[in-house]
Amino acid sequence: MLVVYGGCLGHREVVCVGSVEELRRWLGRAVVVVVGDEGLARELQVAYFPREE
Repeated sequence: MLVVYGGCLGHREVVCVGSVEELRRWLGRAVVVVVGDEGLARELQVAYFPREE
């Protein structure tokens, strides 16, 4: 499962979240990607993309 915060992909195995609280619930249970918020990605130690790719 891939969880994306700050962007979204139209795929059945991707969960798009809209809040940091919701994102934190997925930590340790999925691959987490933060789009557009490098500080948050660094804090959570997750993947970061500067924009949707």
